[in-house]
Amino acid sequence: MKDVIYIIVSLFSTLIGSISGMGGGVIMKPIFDMLGDFSAFQISVLTSSTVFAMSAVSVGTSAKKFKEEKEKSKTFFCVALGSLVGGYIGNALFNQLTYSFENDNAVKAVQNAVLLALVVAVIIYMNQKNRKSLEVKNSLAGIPVGLILGIISAFLGIGGGPINVAVLIFVFGFEIKTAVICSLLSVLFCQGAKLLSIGIILFAAFDTNLYIFVVIAGVIGALCGRAINKKLSERGVNGVYTFVQVIVIMMCSFNICRLFIR
Repeated sequence: MKDVIYIIVSLFSTLIGSISGMGGGVIMKPIFDMLGDFSAFQISVLTSSTVFAMSAVSVGTSAKKFKEEKEKSKTFFCVALGSLVGGYIGNALFNQLTYSFENDNAVKAVQNAVLLALVVAVIIYMNQKNRKSLEVKNSLAGIPVGLILGIISAFLGIGGGPINVAVLIFVFGFEIKTAVICSLLSVLFCQGAKLLSIGIILFAAFDTNLYIFVVIAGVIGALCGRAINKKLSERGVNGVYTFVQVIVIMMCSFNICRLFIR
């Protein structure tokens, strides 16, 4: 029965993640922590694998949108390149954290605390009436931006989440749908780098059947999410984005209290 719950969570998370550009992992990570069946490393592997599959499908089915945003393609590429390097660094930092703490709950608590702080900062910025952005036009600025986003995403095992979209809007002044596309591309490169750095250990971390079905659910969620995204207005996508942020704040707060009480 628990396996079914994990599959449903994966499907729902990637559906919402694909609609909003949040990557899915930002929802999966705190829920999997709440369920408490896996270690921080196992959860990181499961979320990264699912989010990687989700972002690959989402990017692959967004070819038309990429053509529409042709003038921003250099920025997209630079963000993706930075995310690739950031994925390796973020995974190394995560490994260092797991080695530093003997208690796995401490690792989860740190991750949830960092995620909570970032999401609170993002929701404050995104809901400002007169939201300002830097309007950076230099495509090369995408490299350090992608690097930072990749480090955060790989370290937290969330895929990208609301942080990517908010930072891309703040730095480059993207519309939210454009930021979603760039975010998904960043997630693809970042999580791909992380999974490559994990290598063969990935396949020994889980029951094979659960791993495969959760990833498949992520692919289905991505396909459905992209179809819904195309029909939603900018306001609709922003509404989904804000709703998920609130849910993530609640889950992270609960996890922090629960893990520290233990």
